Amino acid sequence: MISESLWQGIIMDKTIQNMAKIREEIQSRNQEKKYDVNEMPEVAQMILDRLGIEEVPIPIVAIMKSLNFQVVAGELKDEISGIIGIDDDLAKNFKSSKVIAINNKDNVGHQRFTMAHELAHYLFDFDVSNQIVYYNTYNTFEDENEEERRANYFAANLLMPEKKFKKEFDNVVIKNNLYVTVEKLSQIFQVSGEAVRRRISELSLQV
Repeated sequence: MISESLWQGIIMDKTIQNMAKIREEIQSRNQEKKYDVNEMPEVAQMILDRLGIEEVPIPIVAIMKSLNFQVVAGELKDEISGIIGIDDDLAKNFKSSKVIAINNKDNVGHQRFTMAHELAHYLFDFDVSNQIVYYNTYNTFEDENEEERRANYFAANLLMPEKKFKKEFDNVVIKNNLYVTVEKLSQIFQVSGEAVRRRISELSLQV
């Protein structure tokens, strides 16, 4: 397993080069027709392929930092998982105009999911050609609108790619024991148990 710090060095140049192109392609496509939820598996896998990432856990921290996001953990309201901010004024306090704040009360797995969720907003919802400032709050308990469903499904597919998830599921599944199966997959993919259970359901896997 490759550590986040090592991954950052490995993918830094490739991410800077490729993510700019990926965002440009997504923005261009959005001008014609916005991406819908069902396209997220393909887009997430395309990003992983172009960054040369094949192992799990997916190095989401390294990906965000290589995109010049400052990731900070702090005290947020219980229902707030994270906030993305893109604003030149943020650089005064955070040394970057792009900041993701995550709730320090959440478990590490959910914090990783929050980062991937906010990456989706950066890719699909922030219109760099028309917006100077962009903020979005990830409220875990709010009803999901189309943008939030898309962000959640993107995050699930980025951190738990379907092919890899099914393979690991087959390796660790214990028949009639959902708890142990979820716990093992949670450790492998470094996401919360709730995210794993939802992914099992999305992929119609049977325990």
